[in-house]
Amino acid sequence: MKNFIQLITVAFSLLITTNAFAQGYTTNKATPAQEKKADDIVLKFDDVLSLTEKQELLFKNKQAEFVYANEAVLNSERSKKEINGILLALYQEQANEMKEILTPPQFDLYVQYRSKYDPLFVILK
Repeated sequence: MKNFIQLITVAFSLLITTNAFAQGYTTNKATPAQEKKADDIVLKFDDVLSLTEKQELLFKNKQAEFVYANEAVLNSERSKKEINGILLALYQEQANEMKEILTPPQFDLYVQYRSKYDPLFVILK
């Protein structure tokens, strides 16, 4: 019985922690300027990827989230090394999330054009 209670406690703790992190990331709202930047990026990609309406909406929402997140990191009080690490992690996470939205041929084109239309921000040392 003691092990069962411990198991339930651990599972509950993980659930709360995961939910707290997820809410912290997704509840942030992009500003109108950030939304515009996301729209511009989506338009560039749409010319190459021929997105469906649903993909375009999902793509735009993800772009807005990542534009917001990138700007928040860039404006933070972290060291340049920390900022670069976080931006790289966000860039990789964004690619993983785009892989869920796009078809494999679209994703290949996305990877090919990404550095042109949505480059990785790097803070020089």
